[in-house]
Amino acid sequence: MSLPDRRDPRLNAVYLTAGRMIDSENSDEILLLKSFANANQLKPGNSITATMNGTRWTFHIVGLAQSPEFLYTTAPGELLPDDARFGVIWMSNSALAAAYDMQGPFNEALVSLSRGASEPAVQDAVDRLLDAYGGTGADPLSDQSSNRYISEEPDGLRGGVCRRPSSSSRRSFSIS
Repeated sequence: MSLPDRRDPRLNAVYLTAGRMIDSENSDEILLLKSFANANQLKPGNSITATMNGTRWTFHIVGLAQSPEFLYTTAPGELLPDDARFGVIWMSNSALAAAYDMQGPFNEALVSLSRGASEPAVQDAVDRLLDAYGGTGADPLSDQSSNRYISEEPDGLRGGVCRRPSSSSRRSFSIS
């Protein structure tokens, strides 16, 4: 995942749990998802390697982080999380663009709705706009796995029936 080079993200900012934020001037610095780091006994000061765009890169972990959309993480096609096998790396937007020799592409967009906005209308408009570029569709916040996990877990712990968030909960969706 990329982070803006010179400011905090406007939506779903990362929460630093150890270390420091990345310096966008150092393309080898990353933040690592805390749960993955813990499962693999990694901490700030360690290095990891990753293959990106066919090239092997060595990254220096400068911080551990959590983020709203990655509270419940599963590898593609899996139902249950395995923190030792699946994690998230955050790096500067410019470093990620350079690694893939691209400028401007994205694989996720977060949209926040103003009061009174029609979620279905915005979702349809975004889907139409991104369809030509291979967009796979917007997912409302209520359907996102991390949101469901944190919304339903308290009921499950009390032995209650799991419920979907009420219509008064935060309105947002992401586009894959």
